[in-house]
Amino acid sequence: MVPIDGSKASENALEYTIKLQQNLLPSANKEIIILNVLPHFHVLSGFERPMKSLKTGKTTSLTDFIQEMNEVIKKEWNDKLSDIKKKYETPDIKIKTEIIEGSSSIAAT
Repeated sequence: MVPIDGSKASENALEYTIKLQQNLLPSANKEIIILNVLPHFHVLSGFERPMKSLKTGKTTSLTDFIQEMNEVIKKEWNDKLSDIKKKYETPDIKIKTEIIEGSSSIAAT
């Protein structure tokens, strides 16, 4: 499993893992799971206010705005992980991708 957060360090860890897998015996089960953790944003009581919707441009609640923002971020990460998978997956090395919601850091989640 390789956690990816968009940093250079996480990209280096993925490249190291790919090289490590390439050096394993051909008959070895080679699978890499690339994980991204989306931070969970929520609105505290008393902070609700009107916002402009990302989708429609109309006024919406802060809670709905954050939900829209989370959907946009998740789609962007789905696209990024799909590109990474295409770049590194080979017939010998299978790659799975996973996105989960958690705290602000991959390590904590």
